[in-house]
Amino acid sequence: MGVESALRRHLRLLPNISAAIHEYLEKIRPPTWTGQPFSRVGIHVRAGDILRRDKWAFGYTIPQRPYFEQAMRRFIVQEQHSGRIQFIVTSDSMAWVKRAINFTSIASALKQTSSSTRYTVLVEVAHCEDHDAAFDLGLLSSCDAVIMSTGTYGWWGAWLANKTTIYYSGWPRPWSALAGIIKRDDFFPSNWIPIGGPAFPCCQT
Repeated sequence: MGVESALRRHLRLLPNISAAIHEYLEKIRPPTWTGQPFSRVGIHVRAGDILRRDKWAFGYTIPQRPYFEQAMRRFIVQEQHSGRIQFIVTSDSMAWVKRAINFTSIASALKQTSSSTRYTVLVEVAHCEDHDAAFDLGLLSSCDAVIMSTGTYGWWGAWLANKTTIYYSGWPRPWSALAGIIKRDDFFPSNWIPIGGPAFPCCQT
């Protein structure tokens, strides 16, 4: 807490990275949204190594689809009157994310929900692929809000963005070794928003 302002002065995107991210954001802007205001919400899903059995046993968790549905819906309800939101998904396991969570399907369901109620929000999803981890981190930090799953990578993306952040409150797994060494009040800033939900039951290997 005592070094946050100084740290933010040091941890800034290099000009070439900032330019590359700006170019990418322009590329994925929905064509019909040109000249229209809209919000970008970065989503990070940590999977990769924490799909392993030993990681699950230690206390790592990965939230299931209902967590992301609830988090995304929260932003849509906030927008309400003819708003526009583009969700940008980043992950270390994008193929798994597309299969196990399917953000395109979530967005489609949210579009139908908003159109059937008193508000209308245009929703689009982009999957950030073929970029390295540094680019993805800079991309998350450039978004208007962040939905993180678990892990320090998503934490830093959200902290650098310094905007509205939703995090998964089901991490670490209760009564696990990891839970015994984590002090949640220190790890999660008080202004971040916790949302719960089921975790994937275990692992792949």
